[in-house]
Amino acid sequence: MEIEKLSLKDFRKEFEDSFFEKAYEKLILNITLEDSEILNLLENAIIFLNFGDLDLQKLGYKIIVNYSNQYNDFEPLYDFAINKGYIPISKIIEQKHLDSNYIQEHFYNLYNTAYQENFKDKDIYISSGQKKLIEFSNANSNFVLSAPTSYGKSEIIVSKVFANLGKKICIIVPSKALLAQTKKRLLEKVINNNLQRIITNPEMYKDNDNNFVAVLTQERLFRLLQKNNELKLDLVLIDEAHNLFGNKDKEGDKRAILLAQTIMILKKRNENVILNFFSPFISNH
Repeated sequence: MEIEKLSLKDFRKEFEDSFFEKAYEKLILNITLEDSEILNLLENAIIFLNFGDLDLQKLGYKIIVNYSNQYNDFEPLYDFAINKGYIPISKIIEQKHLDSNYIQEHFYNLYNTAYQENFKDKDIYISSGQKKLIEFSNANSNFVLSAPTSYGKSEIIVSKVFANLGKKICIIVPSKALLAQTKKRLLEKVINNNLQRIITNPEMYKDNDNNFVAVLTQERLFRLLQKNNELKLDLVLIDEAHNLFGNKDKEGDKRAILLAQTIMILKKRNENVILNFFSPFISNH
């Protein structure tokens, strides 16, 4: 049976009670594998990783991760991470688990070492996916950014703030807990007092503030706009924007409606306001 035509159901039937299944069971149970079993597992892992079914891709990745950790052989995981653009993984393997000769004696590995420097953001390495998101956010004004939690959306929000410090900026967060967390992230990035004050409640706003950074829930921002009829914002970053679509409970729906109303007011007062939406997912329903 050709692997391209193998469905997930066929896969389970094809490998039931097979050599692969027994080897995989030993791997999961941390039972010592024969060389032939290791070879079989890694060969199948490569097939699964290049297969269209997401579950099989996850299985291939799980095999490689388990094998590398159990046998302290990180070359397969290193090669996989390089090919997939998982630069933080490949870099930490290179630094902590690979012999320097493995890098120095192969041109391909030397090339990869140099290539990874393109993904260095200050003192950390980011993945190719994260790099694309950062480039996308820098190249666009109004946008909706939907990506997994691990993609560093919070870092993009902070970067957007510090790139626009001369403007009136507000980060809308859905909860007080996220408010404190976001404020902390901003303060951690302060250099030479370039961010002197962060507004976290309506009472902190002053009429003569020409530029500021506010971190507010939709309720607090709504009150701020109600109290200051002339207030206009230049840049609004909406974190956890999927809350716009409401929740199953009535309270969640009310907060979603309030957020939508607040955004409409902001747009009405300044048609040029830049709106950036950040979300871990966007519903199709």
